[in-house]
Amino acid sequence: MKKPIYRRAYKGETWHWCTNCSEWPENDYTIRHYLPQRDKPCPACQKLDDAGKCERA
Repeated sequence: MKKPIYRRAYKGETWHWCTNCSEWPENDYTIRHYLPQRDKPCPACQKLDDAGKCERA
């Protein structure tokens, strides 16, 4: 399994890791290779991940 790459829009508050998430940032984003503990994960990405439907970058 690939390690996730997290993206967050520059003015956003949630981190995304599923490229098929409807909120996946396409432009003006920052990248991390880990999710900081106090930052917010995307609930839609979590739902996709839990269902085994997350497409990772």
